[in-house]
Amino acid sequence: MSSLIAFKILIPVCLIAGIISFHLLTIRDGQPWGDDFSMYLQHARNLAECKQYGDPQFIFNPNTPVYAPRQYPIGYPLTILPLYALFGIDFYPYKVFNIFLLGIALGLVYYWLISNKRLEWWLALLVISMIGLNPFYWDYKDNILSDYLFFCWLMICFIVLEKYVKSDIKVLTAITLGALIYWTCCVRTLGICLLPALWSWSLIEYRRIGIRPLLLITGGFISGLCLEKLFLGFDNSFLYMVNLYYGWMNGPLILATVSKQAYNYFHCIAEFWGEIGPYADTARLMGLMTCLLLFAGYCFVIRHKITIVELYFACYVIILIAFPGYQGFRYLIPFMPFGIYYVLVLIQKLNSRLLKAGISFILIFIVAFLYIVQYKQANFKTIAYGIQEPKNQELFAYILSSSSEDAIFMCEKPRAIHLYTGRIGIVPHWVEKPQELLDFCRNQGVSYVIPSGHLLIDLVHKLPDHFEMVFNNEQNSVYKIRY
Repeated sequence: MSSLIAFKILIPVCLIAGIISFHLLTIRDGQPWGDDFSMYLQHARNLAECKQYGDPQFIFNPNTPVYAPRQYPIGYPLTILPLYALFGIDFYPYKVFNIFLLGIALGLVYYWLISNKRLEWWLALLVISMIGLNPFYWDYKDNILSDYLFFCWLMICFIVLEKYVKSDIKVLTAITLGALIYWTCCVRTLGICLLPALWSWSLIEYRRIGIRPLLLITGGFISGLCLEKLFLGFDNSFLYMVNLYYGWMNGPLILATVSKQAYNYFHCIAEFWGEIGPYADTARLMGLMTCLLLFAGYCFVIRHKITIVELYFACYVIILIAFPGYQGFRYLIPFMPFGIYYVLVLIQKLNSRLLKAGISFILIFIVAFLYIVQYKQANFKTIAYGIQEPKNQELFAYILSSSSEDAIFMCEKPRAIHLYTGRIGIVPHWVEKPQELLDFCRNQGVSYVIPSGHLLIDLVHKLPDHFEMVFNNEQNSVYKIRY
């Protein structure tokens, strides 16, 4: 028996070590041209230099709140603070750190799956294999973002809450659990779903748990929240997004928005299997089958026993499709392991071992085939369009050398501009007439425009008398505004 237990531990350890090694050996140069990473690094810089945490990196435009809030939760910047202190803006150490976070998260998923015999150990291995070797997770390792850290803390919360939340819990333990939930929210705001999931779980298990532990846990969460707001202040810029999208909408428009969000995330699940190349139809079919089987497996699980995990992801999915601002695959990173788990639960419950083995073999064959197709088309050397491309570095060098420190730039990625140049930027918003956007620039004191998106390109083309080109290369141009 002891040798079997050791075998069940050794195999996943070797598998996860192999996944980590594969990711480490295929780290690519550069950073994708999204600029969320720059806000995390800027926050870490502010902490390292003892500046105000939310030191303005860009001027918040309430007409485009979907771009970004004024500041991000402190969890990830605080976690990478030692890396920033040692390496500054060197992307490689952060990527290594995120890869190890993914490895830890996969280990926690495996433990959670086999700890209460949710899946047989070989099916649990299949879950972490499908996630760890998935091309989207592999591609995502080259981003300096908080999602893998959130994945880790979410798994820790699931394991710890299921183990310790009971009627005779000690006061200090309960408050610590509340602080743990709060910290998970500090990494990613969607960690807040843990609280309603915990309270809903308590209603189901009420006779065993009681109200006192829940009040203590909630008190620990609120205490952490109050301390954060005391030191960092309250940022309500997320609320602008809700007000902008839902404040003026009627019922049909809200339904249309929610439907579009749901479709977008379904499309993400299809892309998980490879929405590219000649086998896109196969991937779409896999995505559809995944959604249907996932729902069936979820219903099967909750019919037998509801845990905090099922309640958390019900709340998580509702917020995901109801909250405006589509964020792509990154919000599915902590969700997909459980989605695959709910699918494999159905396979596990088959009575025939031969049928179970046959379906599993076919699934492994199809998944391996789709993964190989994606990897054959992947670029293993450099980020295709990254922040460190020479043409982009030329843009930063020009801004540093040719603009005053108080110059304000209107562009699509003001946070990246600020990280590399120290200049403040602002994003544009949709207007009926270009003159309205020009007037907005005048009111905000904007000096330069970097046209990349269609809003700024249209502005420059339709009001050419107000813009003078002062910099241009094959990828970027800078125009000085003449009011």
